[in-house]
This record gives sequence, structure tokens and C-alpha cells, in this order.
Amino acid sequence: MSEASPQKPGHPKLVALLVVIGTLIAVIGIFSIWANRQALNTDNWVSTSDKILQDPDVQQQLSDYIAAEIFANVNVQEDIAGELPPRLAPLAAPIAGGLEQLAPQATERALESSQFETVWRDANRAAHLALLKVLDGGSADLSTTNGAVVLNLNSLLTQVTSQIGVGSKLTAKIPPDAGQITVLKADELSAAQDGAQVVRGLPIVLTLLVALLYGLAIFLAGPRRREALRSVGIGFVVAGVVALVARGIGGHSLVDALATKQAAEPAAQAVWNIGTSLLVTIATSAITFGILLFLGAWLAGPTRLATRARGGRLRPTSVTVRCWLVALRSQRFWS
Repeated sequence: MSEASPQKPGHPKLVALLVVIGTLIAVIGIFSIWANRQALNTDNWVSTSDKILQDPDVQQQLSDYIAAEIFANVNVQEDIAGELPPRLAPLAAPIAGGLEQLAPQATERALESSQFETVWRDANRAAHLALLKVLDGGSADLSTTNGAVVLNLNSLLTQVTSQIGVGSKLTAKIPPDAGQITVLKADELSAAQDGAQVVRGLPIVLTLLVALLYGLAIFLAGPRRREALRSVGIGFVVAGVVALVARGIGGHSLVDALATKQAAEPAAQAVWNIGTSLLVTIATSAITFGILLFLGAWLAGPTRLATRARGGRLRPTSVTVRCWLVALRSQRFWS
């Protein structure tokens, strides 16, 4: 009677290497999915901008910016002096100063109105659609002369000016290009177009590559495939945690670099937190996916606790497959 042939021991070192490489690529993949869904999806862009507008710190900074734009583009004191009788002309300076102090408050009230929410939403949607048109090549004229993409808040300047109560003449003097925030400069067009092409294709490539590396690791594990699957689950968890840590570190550095004044730091931090909330969702999904895979590998194990947990009626393979299917159905971080 011939003896049963021994099982191949697998390739533990190669398996470990594949899991590590797959995990590193998964981290990059999480950021690429976030960049794709946040920067290149108009609905996500507009939804995020709405949330940003609702933040009190952002509202304060935005109201200060709009008020400053009004008084930087219009000589309020001169216009007031022209409306007053000659004997009251000296009062133009203190009146203009008072209006300048009042402007941020009037802007804050405007920001809280449903009318401005509509203006803000439409401005962000128009800016993002223009951005996508530029990134996709646009027309020759758009790419060469009008390549800059701007967030146009000119209509808000007009609204706030009228609310200050200095009359329609002042409102009419606001230049058409006032209140425009540049999203993309013309000289950044080529780099942005190349980056957009990479961001569009990278999530699919990296997701397939991660699946290939992890799948190959499980295949090469031989009789230790359950342990390899457990390692893959841990890899997803690590990738998600690393992405969250990188988000925290990157946000701190970016806020310090962009917020030139200490008063602007809370608003900058709020913009970063809201703008990367989708990244948190994707990273959390990866962590949850990894936990489900880990549990599936553990429940399929021979330990007494695992056997009791599966009730002794389900085969280990069936438990693993079910946990895998639950993980696939419950997570959409790769989409």
C-alpha cells in the first residue's frame, strides 16, 4: 500500500513578500480612488462644497474675503461723498469705515440664506464642469487663452453690496472679474491634464494589481492558504489605517503651509477635514473589508472556539466563502 504523498509546504517568504507589496499598493490605491471620486466627480465636488459652506469657520473667512473684495474694488468713501450734501461730505470717511465694519456681518447673513446656497452651488458646479472640460482637452481657445478655471462669486458681491444699503450706484461699479477665486491657472493646464488621465485610470489598475498579488499569495501558500487569507485581511486593515494616519499628517502640514494667518487655520483645517471625508469612508471600508476576511479565515480554523462559533455544521470552506461574499457585498471602496 503506497503512502500518501506529502503536501507541498508552500512558499512562506514569497507569500509574505506578496502580501507586503500588495498592502503598500493598496495604500496608494485608496488615495487614488479618493482623488478620482472627489476631484473628477461633479456631484461629489458640489456636495463637498455645500458641506464646506456650512462650516462656521469657513463662513467667517469667506465673509471677510468677500467684504475685503468689495472695498478693494470700489471707492466707497468717494461714492458716499458724492451722494451727501457738500456740508456733510466730511462724514463720508466715518460712514465708509462703519460700512466696512458692517460688511462681514452682512455677508455672514447672506451666507446663511437659501438664495446664496443656490448661488454657491451653481458657482461650484459651473467651476467644476469648466475644470473637467479643460482637463479633457476643451477647445483650442479654452486651452490657450481662457485656460484658467475660476470660482465666480461676483453675484454674491453684488448681493452683499446691496444689503449694506449704499445704493445701486455702488453695486453697479463692482468689476465683473471681482470675487473670482482661481481653481486652475492656465500655466498649470498641461500638468493638470496629465494628472487627470493618471487619476482616471490608476484606481482600476491598482485595484486589479492588489487583487492579483493577494490572490497569488493565497495560491502559493499551499496548505497554509487559510493563514495567507488571514494575512490578506490584516493587509487591508493596515492599508486603511496607514491611509488615515497619512491623512492626519498631510492635513497638518498642508494647513500650516496654506494658512498664512493663525486666524485662518480653523477654516483651512475644516476644509481639509470635509474635503477628505470621502477618503475616511474609503479607508474605513478597506479596514472593514479586511476584518471580515480575517474573521472568515479564523472561523474556518480548527480551534475549538472557531468550531463552536460556526456551530459545527458548516464546513470551514463554506464559512470562508460566506465571509468573502459578505465583504464584497458590504464594501464599495474600489468603485
